[in-house]
Amino acid sequence: MPAEKPESSPHLANFLARLYLPLLVALLAIWSWRPLTGSEDFWAHIATGRWIWQNQAVPRETLWLWSTPPQPWIAHSWLSELFLYGLMQTGGVHLVLLTTIIFVALPFIWFWELWARRGRISALTPVFFALAIWCTSIRFQPRPELFSYFFLSLLMLFLIEWPRSATRWNIFAVIALFALWANFHGGVALGIVFIFLTAGCELLQQKFARPAWKLLGFAVACALAVNLNPYGFGYWKTLSQVGGAMFKMIDEWKPPLSDPALPFMAVALVLGVAIIALLGWLKNPERRWWQLLWLAVGVVFFLTSRRNIWPCILISLAVSAANANGLSAYRKFELIAPLRLYTRGLAVAFVISFAILALSPEAIFFDNGVLRLRATSRFLPRRAADAALNRAAAPGPVFNDYLRSGYFHWRFAGQPPLYIDLQNVYPASLLADYFDIIKRTPRGIAEFDKLKINTVIFGKYKSTDRLAPLAKYLNANPDWQRLFGDDSGDDGAVWVRRPPPMVPPSLQRSP
Repeated sequence: MPAEKPESSPHLANFLARLYLPLLVALLAIWSWRPLTGSEDFWAHIATGRWIWQNQAVPRETLWLWSTPPQPWIAHSWLSELFLYGLMQTGGVHLVLLTTIIFVALPFIWFWELWARRGRISALTPVFFALAIWCTSIRFQPRPELFSYFFLSLLMLFLIEWPRSATRWNIFAVIALFALWANFHGGVALGIVFIFLTAGCELLQQKFARPAWKLLGFAVACALAVNLNPYGFGYWKTLSQVGGAMFKMIDEWKPPLSDPALPFMAVALVLGVAIIALLGWLKNPERRWWQLLWLAVGVVFFLTSRRNIWPCILISLAVSAANANGLSAYRKFELIAPLRLYTRGLAVAFVISFAILALSPEAIFFDNGVLRLRATSRFLPRRAADAALNRAAAPGPVFNDYLRSGYFHWRFAGQPPLYIDLQNVYPASLLADYFDIIKRTPRGIAEFDKLKINTVIFGKYKSTDRLAPLAKYLNANPDWQRLFGDDSGDDGAVWVRRPPPMVPPSLQRSP
């Protein structure tokens, strides 16, 4: 019987290799299924989608704020907001999260298959993909950028296969994709940058050959297709906001190492994934120049703004997969049959351990003995919103928690309107005032008193949060009464201004 061992090892090794992709998809599903809290801007997007559905129009100025006059607004994500609202109405948050898993997983699956066509899947490949998934998992949320990076992945696959992919129907389909993309998310601008970089590099590398000119004409057609939106050429005005004073105050638009910094390990892994893609590109004798520029753009975008971690990783995966034959030099250790079994077993164990670590106890619960998936967090400020809506008297001016404003928009539908929201389509001074108020700076105290606020509503907060100074002030001030919530703030809190004491008519002075 010992003679059978050498024959069984290759079969087991091949079986382990077939587990790579299913396990990675499972890992993606686990990372994507995160119960929604009140701080995701998903709620603001579906509130906007509801407004679009009810009014049969797209917004052209800001909605639901009382603190500033309506501002001109290019709602560049209007179609994705309408789509998310339709999902919410059809199947609730469970369908929304299931759709998120699909749109998150497909680009990774596509780049895995491209890698398999261009090179060879080794035990290092699933480890590489698992680390890439971990880096980007912070962005796996049902929001318009989800669709944007799905479209970007389709575009990169199309360009990597150029000119074989340049059939008549494919060309029309990609032009239509740009028209659709422009109405789903403003990230279409990155697609325009990529297609023109590709066309320019192909012109130089092919010495102005006819196929390169064809690609340039195709790029122009895609750029023109972006203008097929409700705002026409005015759509491009939305780009003027990027990098302005407002964006410098928003955490997700800050560089990855600025306060509050991303974990150093995450930043190092993102750059490591990009370096591996660069090594594959350098070792590929048929490398294309534009792929190097793609990598450079992805890294620069990430180092400029942490929110670009997802496109940076997808770009690195696309370039790695396109140059998978160049990475073949790094798989020689696996060629001996015993090592093949050992390394593939380690790769499977690595992905499974990642999946176990990613499991969220918040997402799984027992209901009458039945295991269920939770789609919304236990700390969603439902009861705080109910308390504000159920007030007997009109709430009057409401001062709200910035991060949970999207959820309050969804619940309130503009009644009552809010002080500030996540749309950030207002003067940067309003956000600066908000931060001063919650921190209880001297300027913030004066601003809060000047606003004559009647109601304050927060989501979940802790004693160390930004919201704590204002919460402590309201708790201690006899002019304010806590209508809902406790000191833990687990489900949020609502404070209302106490009415002045009633004076009996007999004691009132005549005018």
